[in-house]
Amino acid sequence: MRLILLSVVLVALLLSGCGKNDIDPSACEAVGDAQPICGFHQPEDFALLPDGKTLVVAELGSMFTYARGYLALFDTETEQSKRFQLFDQPASEVWVDVDCPGPPGGVFSPHGIHYSQRADGAGQLLVINHGERESVEFFEVVSQQGEYDIQWRGCVVLPENDFANSVVATPEGSFIYSHMFSRDALRFGTTSWPALKAVLGIPSGHAVEWKGLAVADGRQFEKVPGSEAGFPNGVELSDDGRYLFMNTSVDGYVHKIDRMAGKRVASSEKIPHLDNIRWDQNGRLLVASMTTGLFESVRCLEVAPTNCGGEYDIVRLDPQTLEHEVVYSHQGGQPMGAATVGFQVGDHLYIGSYAGDRLVKVPYQ
Repeated sequence: MRLILLSVVLVALLLSGCGKNDIDPSACEAVGDAQPICGFHQPEDFALLPDGKTLVVAELGSMFTYARGYLALFDTETEQSKRFQLFDQPASEVWVDVDCPGPPGGVFSPHGIHYSQRADGAGQLLVINHGERESVEFFEVVSQQGEYDIQWRGCVVLPENDFANSVVATPEGSFIYSHMFSRDALRFGTTSWPALKAVLGIPSGHAVEWKGLAVADGRQFEKVPGSEAGFPNGVELSDDGRYLFMNTSVDGYVHKIDRMAGKRVASSEKIPHLDNIRWDQNGRLLVASMTTGLFESVRCLEVAPTNCGGEYDIVRLDPQTLEHEVVYSHQGGQPMGAATVGFQVGDHLYIGSYAGDRLVKVPYQ
């Protein structure tokens, strides 16, 4: 029976090549309350800097073809952006060097990002990189004469065949990333055999914690207990670091994992095709949900960086109960679709996508 169902899935995937919601890239006009801000390259994830107005934007290259991506800074008040073209200079100060071959250089493909402050007060930006290595890159965000700069500070090369999506720093100085599925798994274009099995409820990956260098037993990487799921995606931590919140794209759940107890303690109701997860300013969780479904989302990935207008919701969850409500819904088409992140800055949500040249700004209450 499972083989029959998988065959149906594959046929549906093959038939998903034509999308009804592609966007004219020459059009960059508001639709209702949704204001597009163009000039980006697949703005897949965001992080907010301490001034409360500047977003770091991860401009995805590709997860599979080592296409080049970028980091950019976006001032939400002036709506001006600054793109960092290349990180090819050795670090003047190295924070980590775990078999790191050097700066990411011209084949740098950022994916999930996370900003935090280190114990010494330095601003730390962690970046998943799919370039010539699968790694977590460390950057320092510094303020110089009122302007931010981003300086490379080393990297951690991930274990062979790990395939990361999102990352979050822990209060202890380590980090946790979501491992989607094995990199050497059989793939069909931009989807994979594990992703198809995950449709049937078979876990494809889990969250992994990098313990750092000073680990007594030498095990730097450990699977987070209770995190096995179908296509793990976004990750966030509670302020005290006790609870890990992890989205699953194929399963369609937000899982709450108690790191102290080493077990999953709650899961949300099923929510379609989840991507990144972020805190709002009132301590609630915001999740991007692609309501078009898996195959339209795959099609959008295959046509990137062409603009894709796939339907999506931004969903808000209570971190205690994981009860959720839709706070913004896009029915497809202009001005942007295929959302991967919703991030609150003041009275607005900034919504990014892995397919296209724009992000969108909408009111948020």
